[in-house]
Amino acid sequence: MDAYFGPNPSIAYQESQTGDKYRTAGTYSGAGSSLQGLIAATTKKGSGLVEAVAAALNYLIDNGQYAKWLATYNLSNEAVEKSEINPPGLPLDNQ
Repeated sequence: MDAYFGPNPSIAYQESQTGDKYRTAGTYSGAGSSLQGLIAATTKKGSGLVEAVAAALNYLIDNGQYAKWLATYNLSNEAVEKSEINPPGLPLDNQ
């Protein structure tokens, strides 16, 4: 294969598993060049899990385990600074 364009997490993982066989030429945010897209997870409304999941993720971020896991799979550039519940959406005008 000469080139492939796809989601960064799957490409970065493939690269981490194959050594020098593949390499990432660059990345581009689907949210646009000036915005950082956010990772999302959903839970069933009213299940009581959302606060626990957010707290668990923030604990892993705070103690450094989150960064270690991302680095293991070559995904450090996908990191978020904190887990948020219902953060505001992306601006519509990309400014």
